Amino acid sequence: MAKAGRARVVAIGPREEMFGLRSVGVDVVAVEAPSDIEQSLRAQAARPEVRLILVSESVAEGAQKLVEDLRKATGTMIMAVPSHLGSRRVTLTWMKHAMEQSLGVDVISNK
Repeated sequence: MAKAGRARVVAIGPREEMFGLRSVGVDVVAVEAPSDIEQSLRAQAARPEVRLILVSESVAEGAQKLVEDLRKATGTMIMAVPSHLGSRRVTLTWMKHAMEQSLGVDVISNK
């Protein structure tokens, strides 16, 4: 029986935003523009040892459908994270959508 590999966490985003995560053992994949994220996300989600992918909000905008598809296809947890430059509210939008899909109701908004 093959020995299972060590679970990995990967961060995808601009090098200067993600670089600090290397010090805590996170693999960093440099992506500078939102138009370049699809290839990196697909490649990392396809790796069986990758359990969590952190995507910088600065490159995550517009990738929500791709992220949902990859989550379903691979089971990999993919989360948007704000950078040190501040939040673009992508993280909140993704969380809200995921909770609505899971629970069937919007528990975040004040509606």
